Amino acid sequence: MKKIYCLLILISTISCNSQKKESNKNNTNSNPTFTKIEYISDIDELANTLTETHPYPYDNISKEDFWKTVDNAKNKITEKTTLPEFIWYCSEIVANIGCSHTTLGAFLQESKLIPAELLFPMELRWIDGKMYVSKPLVNEDKLKPGSEVISINGVNVKQLKEDIFKHISADGGKKRESKKKYFNFFSPYYISYSLNFPKEYDIKLANKKSVVKLRQLKEYTFTWEGKNGYSKTYCDDILCFEIVENQNLAVLTMRSFFYEDEDLDNYRTLIDKKFKEIKEKGIHNLIIDVRGNGGGQSFNAAFLLRYLMPKPFTHFVKGTPTRESSMNPMNPFENAFSGTTYVLQDAGCGSSTGHFLSLVKYHKLATIIGEESGGTYLCNDGSRTLKLKNTGISCRIARVTFATTAKNLPKDRGIIPDQIVIQDIQDFVNNNDTVLNYALKLIKDK
Repeated sequence: MKKIYCLLILISTISCNSQKKESNKNNTNSNPTFTKIEYISDIDELANTLTETHPYPYDNISKEDFWKTVDNAKNKITEKTTLPEFIWYCSEIVANIGCSHTTLGAFLQESKLIPAELLFPMELRWIDGKMYVSKPLVNEDKLKPGSEVISINGVNVKQLKEDIFKHISADGGKKRESKKKYFNFFSPYYISYSLNFPKEYDIKLANKKSVVKLRQLKEYTFTWEGKNGYSKTYCDDILCFEIVENQNLAVLTMRSFFYEDEDLDNYRTLIDKKFKEIKEKGIHNLIIDVRGNGGGQSFNAAFLLRYLMPKPFTHFVKGTPTRESSMNPMNPFENAFSGTTYVLQDAGCGSSTGHFLSLVKYHKLATIIGEESGGTYLCNDGSRTLKLKNTGISCRIARVTFATTAKNLPKDRGIIPDQIVIQDIQDFVNNNDTVLNYALKLIKDK
């Protein structure tokens, strides 16, 4: 199944995203140059296509403010504007739509435009309102993982975060903290873009009076691996279903809802087999871990829900552009689980996983543990790809709306967990899975 997982990670579409390894070595001489007229023409094309294609372009920003951002971007263009500067302006315009499926594609296009020497030379992690060093890279002799960063090149990290988050697409718009999932993956690039590609970096740490001058990177290979806080105790793949009889526990790990062809058959066979086994063995506790699950086909999420629901349910509201069966009542499966369920979620849960979580929340099917999800009961997708005629920059733009039957949930927020549990930096550095351990303790203390 890993072959599918890698293909769909680049953007949060209705399919999925993931932590599959993606390598990207910076090319120092790959940036073409364009005229001021060409850049401005592409900005006009981008803004007009966004507002004409997206079903609700002004849901998360006023029409006046959207076009003010467009005008500001065009006013910044000069004959010396570089392609990295241009794409940074475009990313703010796109992010203003407030849609995770309307995006330039994670940050991979941007990452290819600047050399390693200009990158911020360490990886950072945004946790609970603070910025920490997660991997010092070539500066490991100067500071340790877990060090709190106060400022970079004299700019306070909260100011940096505010600027960077304006350029990250997320459902619900500007204030969504779920944007941190992209920052945590692409921090060396985001810092460089936000500070306008400085040649030198110095940082101030919470526990040091003097600034720390950082040495430059000579190369940097981007990878999705190792940047999530969850452990591989029960799963080091995309899909695992483990039964731990001596703990009266089953653990279902799902990093994607995207399955088709042979993978779809394997998914359904595994789910059917394990829920039957759970019933036969009298297992009373079930943990469903969907952290990092960016989505997939809605019918795969509905399939799992049929093993959790105690009564018939309808997945999508009438008029949703999807399979008719998703808008008709679905019955629980014969071996539906009747014990106590715990669902683990994080900011990486989007698209169809947000739909899944919304119905879990609405029908009170489980105790939800973790942090606010990236997705909710409603999202826009059915995306088309726009390739700007001059620069060739690509943008995916959602065209239709998908909404579950979960009621009274805010569309500008993710699913709020019943138990808010956030992994701190030390647990992250030490590979302690804070959220999973919390759920296991709840089960043990019952």
